[in-house]
Amino acid sequence: MARQPAKPQIYAYPLILLLLLLLVYPGSAQQYHTQQQTSRKALKSFESAESAFHAGDYFKSILLLQKSVEADPVFIEAWLMLADAAKELDSITLAVKAYEHAYELSTDFFPALGYVLSKVYVTNNQYDKALNMLENFLNRKDISTPYLEKASLLREIALFRKEAYTNSMEIELLSLGEQINTIGDEYVNALRLDGKQLLFTRRQEIANDKPQLEQLMLSKWQKESWTDAVAFKPASWPYSQQIGAVAFSADGKSIVFAACGWPDGKGSCDLYLSTKNSHGWSIPKNLVEVNSAYWDSQPALSVDGKSLIFASNRPGGVGGSDLWISHLQNGKWDEPQNMGKILNSAENEMAPFWHFDAKTLYFSSDGHPGMGGMDLFLSRKDAAGLWQKPVNMGFPINQETDQINLVIDAAGTTAMISAKADSTDHYDIFSFELPLLLQPEPVSYVELLVTDIETAQPLKADVTVSDPVLANELISMQTDEQGLAFVVLPARKHLALQVNADHYLYYEKSFRPENGTELKPVLQKVELEPIKTGKTIVLENVLFELNKAVLLPEALAGLKNLETFLKRNPELRISLEGHTDSTGEENFNRKLSLDRAQAVADFLIANGIDAERLLVQGFGSDNPLSSNEDETGRARNRRVEMRIVE
Repeated sequence: MARQPAKPQIYAYPLILLLLLLLVYPGSAQQYHTQQQTSRKALKSFESAESAFHAGDYFKSILLLQKSVEADPVFIEAWLMLADAAKELDSITLAVKAYEHAYELSTDFFPALGYVLSKVYVTNNQYDKALNMLENFLNRKDISTPYLEKASLLREIALFRKEAYTNSMEIELLSLGEQINTIGDEYVNALRLDGKQLLFTRRQEIANDKPQLEQLMLSKWQKESWTDAVAFKPASWPYSQQIGAVAFSADGKSIVFAACGWPDGKGSCDLYLSTKNSHGWSIPKNLVEVNSAYWDSQPALSVDGKSLIFASNRPGGVGGSDLWISHLQNGKWDEPQNMGKILNSAENEMAPFWHFDAKTLYFSSDGHPGMGGMDLFLSRKDAAGLWQKPVNMGFPINQETDQINLVIDAAGTTAMISAKADSTDHYDIFSFELPLLLQPEPVSYVELLVTDIETAQPLKADVTVSDPVLANELISMQTDEQGLAFVVLPARKHLALQVNADHYLYYEKSFRPENGTELKPVLQKVELEPIKTGKTIVLENVLFELNKAVLLPEALAGLKNLETFLKRNPELRISLEGHTDSTGEENFNRKLSLDRAQAVADFLIANGIDAERLLVQGFGSDNPLSSNEDETGRARNRRVEMRIVE
């Protein structure tokens, strides 16, 4: 990005003279003069200043305007132009004083002056003055609707910044180190869910007369540190240049990225998909259903890979660059929909990051109230699945400069951001601990390998995750040709997992984090048994009240799993067999085990399973799976099993 030439500063001598002049002629609602009323001397200097202003020579314009207001201290148009010129040179103190002087001369000559002065107050961090001025401005009856709307937004900005500076957070930025950061610019793009791979863009100057070199870089987390970053150039990709923003799928086996100027592109930048298999990364596929003839970039994949949020400046949006969403339906991406005015503003929204919890979205915007430039925001889904009003992430995460790129780890506690390092003019990648109120829900994952227990061959299987109480399906997927499935789970929630394959007994497992803990990543080998007479599975997710045959609410998912299995295999007859540990009297245990098996049978019958297909038995403590010497063993022994009869 080309650097703008530095703006000249106002020399101290004329500034002091002007401020002294403001003290001598403070205004106090004096009668003002216009160009038609001022002296010839003042007008001559004003006209010369106006020519210099339009030519972009603001410093010369200020010197001439000084002469003009010295000749006529109540020449209001000269004061207004003086303020405008000072603002162009970032001499905010002088701009404030000159605007204030014009305002004291008249609030009616230029009715929008209250708004203009309020903007300068906000720029100068004078939020109380801005709020007082805006209150008066918004109560005026002669202001057009567009100005009133701008003033209302400016009032929100002033209120937000005042609060943000007053209640700033303590954030410590930690550099990712020389393996990642260089004297060039580094922009963070994507962090794989397991935290082991980081993709980012590196931009470096080649020569003054040549464009910057921009390429995608990859670093891996090994032995508690990041490896030296290397260029990410899959051999199958026909091009490796002009690749920008990137998003990983949760399992790390798919990448959606933006590429600009590629021969098959529909617009200036398009979105592409590449998937990884045993041979490497596939040739990138243009997402033609998603892309337009405009700029489409900065993708964010949902955790299940079935929805895609991205930034685009295509027509039909709310502002300049908007957030859009497309869903994968029957193997095709549907027509993208604008995400609406809750998220999108009249300005620009960019760089979405959709956390793995599926309900927290981070993005940048210069249209919502913020600290200035592009700020980082977050939005959460409500219970109905609708995105809520964005929340600014606050100071010092957001500052007066642009803050655009952000990624967050699976645990939701560590963020990575691109920012300018102290005393440098380039962007590096830093990590920091995310404040609690800004954290998404933590997630963990289970990596499944599903095989035939007898042949060890991988199986094509259905994998579902359910709420054990509501039994509603939260996640549904299939294993790949290698029998693998990558399942993302909320880290603080009790969940039920089930694996089904045709002609096999099903598998189920309960994930129940203890209070104050979170689920850890699990590599789970699932060996499914072919359906054969005499085969048995433990109904692990079917639970009862202590010493009773009353099913607990969280048993519902396990019961529905069994019901589904029997309906998929209508020819089967089964035996439901209850078991207990060895504590208590055996007669009580035998009756309890029988009653519990009967409770399962009653549920199945009530849900359409023929009673003739069900045999019910209770064995008390006769057939333990483990020792009854400790609670872990006793817990395993308290169970209901399902055995294939025929």
